[in-house]
Amino acid sequence: MKAAGVGLACLVLGELALLLSVPPGFFVPIWPAAGIAVAATALWGRRMLVPVGLATLLVAADLALRHFHTTPGEAAVFALCAAIGSVLQGEVGLRVLRRISPDRKWTLETGREILLVTAVAGPLAAIPMAAAFPVGVSLAGLEPAFSNAPVYLKSWLSSATGIVVVTPLALLLAEPEQISRRRKLAVVLPAAILLAIAMTVFVFSRADGVNDRRESFASQVARDQQAITETLDRLRHRLTQLGGLFAASETVTEDEFDVFVSIAFSGNVQADDVRWAPRLSDPADAAEMEHQAFALDANRQVQVFPLAQSGDGVATSMTGIDMPGILDAILDGAPVVARRFEHGAPEEAGPHGHSLLIAAPSYGGRTPPASREERLQQLSGVALGRITLYALVANALSRHNADYRLAINDVSSGGAHSVLGAPAAMSPLSVVHQLDIGGLSLEFVYTATPGFLARNQDLLSWATLITGLAFITVLNALTLLSTARTDLVQRLVVRKTAEAESLSRNLSLILENAADGILGIGADGLATIVNPAAARLLGYAPEELTGTLIHDVIHPVDSEGRPHSRADCPMVSSTREEPVRNGVEPFRRRDGSSFTAEFSSEPMLDEQGRLLGVVTVFRDITDRQQAQAERERFIAELSRANEELERFAFAASHDLQEPLRLISNFNALLARRYDSALDDAGRSYIQHSIKAAERMQALIADLLAYGRLNYDSEPREVDVALGDIAEDAIRNLQTAIDKAQARIEISDLPSIRGNRAQLTQLMQNLIGNAIKYHRSGNAVHVSVDAHEEDDIWRISVADNGIGIAPQYREQIFHPFKRLHAKDEYSGTGMGLAICRKIIESHGGVLWVEESPSGGSLFLFTLPKAIEPTHDQR
Repeated sequence: MKAAGVGLACLVLGELALLLSVPPGFFVPIWPAAGIAVAATALWGRRMLVPVGLATLLVAADLALRHFHTTPGEAAVFALCAAIGSVLQGEVGLRVLRRISPDRKWTLETGREILLVTAVAGPLAAIPMAAAFPVGVSLAGLEPAFSNAPVYLKSWLSSATGIVVVTPLALLLAEPEQISRRRKLAVVLPAAILLAIAMTVFVFSRADGVNDRRESFASQVARDQQAITETLDRLRHRLTQLGGLFAASETVTEDEFDVFVSIAFSGNVQADDVRWAPRLSDPADAAEMEHQAFALDANRQVQVFPLAQSGDGVATSMTGIDMPGILDAILDGAPVVARRFEHGAPEEAGPHGHSLLIAAPSYGGRTPPASREERLQQLSGVALGRITLYALVANALSRHNADYRLAINDVSSGGAHSVLGAPAAMSPLSVVHQLDIGGLSLEFVYTATPGFLARNQDLLSWATLITGLAFITVLNALTLLSTARTDLVQRLVVRKTAEAESLSRNLSLILENAADGILGIGADGLATIVNPAAARLLGYAPEELTGTLIHDVIHPVDSEGRPHSRADCPMVSSTREEPVRNGVEPFRRRDGSSFTAEFSSEPMLDEQGRLLGVVTVFRDITDRQQAQAERERFIAELSRANEELERFAFAASHDLQEPLRLISNFNALLARRYDSALDDAGRSYIQHSIKAAERMQALIADLLAYGRLNYDSEPREVDVALGDIAEDAIRNLQTAIDKAQARIEISDLPSIRGNRAQLTQLMQNLIGNAIKYHRSGNAVHVSVDAHEEDDIWRISVADNGIGIAPQYREQIFHPFKRLHAKDEYSGTGMGLAICRKIIESHGGVLWVEESPSGGSLFLFTLPKAIEPTHDQR
C-alpha cells in the first residue's frame, strides 16, 4: 500500500508539474516528485525506488510523446534516463538523510536538522537528475525544447526546489508518533495554501508572458510571410503584363522583350528566368517559332505542345516543366498556374535547386473567356516565370536569421515534402503558414531559435515564482521551529501526564493487590491509607480503620504482652524521625485475637525534610513461624537419619567386602589344590567366580567413594595449584603411561579454589580414561590446558582416542553407565560419574566434546583462586 501510494503521488505530482511548463520553455520550475522520492526512500527503504522509477518513466514518456511528438524509441530513451535519475535521487537522499538520523526519526525540531534536510539533502540529491536528464535530452534529440538555459542547470534547480519544499513536509506527515496532528496541520496547511497561491500567480503570469512572446513571434513571422506573398503577387502581375505586351503588339522584337523584362522583373521581383510561350497556328513553321518564342536557350531546342484539338500548339524552350499539365489547368480556367520543379540533375540541385514556376495565360479578347472553348480559341500564349524558393525568402531570412529557422514543405499531394530547409524540428515555439497559388500548396514552418526565446524571456513570472518559493521555504523553516517547541512542550505534558496517571494506576493496583498489609500513618498517628490486605488481616473494612489512631486499635501490647503507649510503639516511632524500624510484634484483630506480624516502617518527608508521616508494611507470619519450627524439626530428624544411613553404609560395605574376600580366596584355593582334578569347564567356572567377586569389590569401593564426596572432611575453599595436582595424577598413573607409551602434555595451569584430594582423583580419572580408551596402533597423546573466563577457569583434557558418539555424551556421566563390554575395556562405569560430582560440588560444570584430533575433549570449570597464580611447568 505504501509503494502504491508513493507511485501514485509521484505520477500525479509529476503530471501537475508539467502543467506549469507551458510552451515555449518546457522548464518545470518545481519537480515535487523528487521530494516524494527522497522522503519515501528515507522512510521506508529502497523498495520505494521501484514505484518512484516507474512513475517517473510514465511522466517522462508522456512528456516526450504528447508534448514533443517524438518517436516511441526516442521517448523510451528519454523516459529511461529520467527514471534512472529519479532512482539515483532517492538513493542519494536515503544516504544523506540516514546520516542525519540513523533511527529514521525526523522530527524537524532543531534548526540544525531543518538546515541539513533542506540545505544539504536537497542540493545533493538533485545532482543525479542534473546528470541523467541532459543525457536523455541529448539522446532523444530534444535540445531545442529546453532552450534558454543549460539543461543540467534546469534539471538540478527543478529537483532541488522540489526536494527543499516537499521533503520536509512529507517527513513531517509520515511521522506517526513523535509529531502531533496539530503541528502537522500548522505546518502543512499554510505551506499548501501559499504554494497553491504561488503556483496560481505563476501560471497566470507565465501564460501572459507566453502569449506576449508568441504574439511577438507571430507578428514578426506574419510580416515576413506577407512580404513573400506580395513578391509572388508582383511576379504574377508582371507575367500578366508580359502577356499584355504581346497581345497589344503584333510584333515584339527581342530587344523590346529584353527591355521589358529588365524593367518589369527588377527590384523586388527578381525572377531567375522569364519566357514567352506563344501559340503557333502552324507548329511546323520553324521560322515563325524562332521569331515568336523569345528568350531562347542557345543549348536547347524549342518544344511545341499541342493545344487540345485545335491543331495549334504552344512553343517554349524552357525544359523540365509539365507544360501539358499547365495548359490543361489554363484551359480549365486557372488565372495563374504554379508548379514546383528542380532544374538540373537532382544531385546538382543543391539547397537552392527547388524553384517555383508561375504561368500566366494571355487571351486575345477584352474580357476573360468564360468557357473552355472560348479559352481555347482566344489563348494567345503563356508567360512563364521561374524563381528559386531561396531567392523568394532570402530577404526575410537575411533579416531574421537569428530569430527563426524556415522550412518549406510541399503539401499539394496531401503529404509533406520538404523543398527548402531541414524538416521542421520539434520546437517550443513555431508558426505555420500555408500559401496556395495556382494549384500549388506550400507550407511555411517558422521555428523560433534559442536566441529569440532567450531575448524574449518572461523574467517577471520566474521572479514571481522564485520569490514565492523562497518565501515559502523560509516560512516553512520558521513554522517548523516555532511549532517544534509547542509540540515538544505538549508532548512532554502528555507524556508526564500519562506517566502520572500510570503511576497512580500502578500505585492503586499495588495497594489493591498487595498481599502484605500497607498502612499510611500521619504525623498525628491517624491512619490515612489502609489497603484491602491490611483490613483483611486485621478483620476490618478499610474505611473503618481510616482516620483512627491505628496504634491504639491494633498494637496496644508489645511482644512480651505488656501494654505500651503510642510514643513507645516501634511501628509509629518513625514519626519522631528515627531510622526505619523493622520488627516482629503481635497485632490485634477486630475479634480480639492476635497474630504475629513482621513489619517495617519508614518515615515520609517532604522536600524541606519535614515529617509527613510513616508507611508501615506488615504481614502475618504465624504460618511461617509454624512452618519454620516444623522444618527445623524435620532437618534435625533428617540429619540423624543421614548419620545412621552413613554408618550403615560403611558397616554394610565392610560386611559385604568380607564375604567377597572369602569367596575370592576359597575359589583361588580350590583352583590351586584341585586344579588337576577339575576339567576345563570347572577351572573356567572358578575363574569366573573369582573375577565376579573382584568386580563386586571394585563396584563397592567406587560406590563408597561416590558417597563419601559429600562428606569429605578436607575443605574446598582453599587455594591449590592445579599444576601440582596434575603431576600427582601422572605419578599415580605412571605404570599405565609407560605401558601405553603415552605422551602427556601439561600447559601452564593456574591456582584454583578446591579440594586437593578430590581434584587429584578428577585429573587421574580423566587422564586414565584417555590412556585406556586409545585407538589401536596410534601413539597415545593427552594434553591438559587452561583458559581464563571472567571469574572462572575453563580446563580442558583432550586425547586422540576412540572418541564418544554425540548421543552418548551425556549418558557416560550416569553411575555404572558403560558403552563397552567388560572384556573390551575394564572399569565399573563410576569414574566419570565421580568426576562430575566432584566438579558440581565445586560449583562448576563438566561436559565432553569432540577433540580436533577426533578423540574426546573433556571440559570443566573451576573457580579462581583468591590470589590467582600460574604454575610455570
